[in-house]
Amino acid sequence: MKQIIKRIVFTGGPGGGKTLGVNPIKRKAKKLGWKVFICRETATDLLNAGFEISDKGICVKTFQEQIVLDQIHKEDMIYNIAKQHKYPKILIIHDRAIMDGMAYLSRKDFIDILKKHKLTITSIRKRYDAIFHLVSAAIGAEASYGSKTNKIRSEDLPKAQIVDEKTKKAWKPHRHIRVIDNSTAFKAKLKRLSDEVITYLKSIPT
Repeated sequence: MKQIIKRIVFTGGPGGGKTLGVNPIKRKAKKLGWKVFICRETATDLLNAGFEISDKGICVKTFQEQIVLDQIHKEDMIYNIAKQHKYPKILIIHDRAIMDGMAYLSRKDFIDILKKHKLTITSIRKRYDAIFHLVSAAIGAEASYGSKTNKIRSEDLPKAQIVDEKTKKAWKPHRHIRVIDNSTAFKAKLKRLSDEVITYLKSIPT
């Protein structure tokens, strides 16, 4: 039997619910026969490790370059290990992915980083099979926006709104992208995300 490996991304602005959406979908996908791997967000790991974007630290471009390098290494490692497993259906969920970095840089600076490492925007987007954009709480659920789910979140409300729009624009040309807005309460938002992911998984020929 041919092995199926699908790579999906949970993206969006700060405080959208990306990380909280991972485990419920992992459980549901497993019930449908998928072996699930998780690729966690790189930026949070680096900031928790002590990386600092400041006059005494590093600049945003250097930080984003390190994210790209670490993310590629992590994603490739997980993919290569995943395909050695003997499961017929494998799902890799990425809590953010490489294109998210373009929301924090000019397009030119981001492309410069990719070129330096022999990458292109097209080649990066093609790594993933489906994109699920969870809109930041800063757009449509402003009263809920804050740092409760991520203590290192630094974006204020206006900045979070800008980052969300830039992130959406970075991924928009992808062949399969779904946007989960804040038109419902948060619990229902995660349910809509789950429904979209499960619908996608059920559409895959086996």
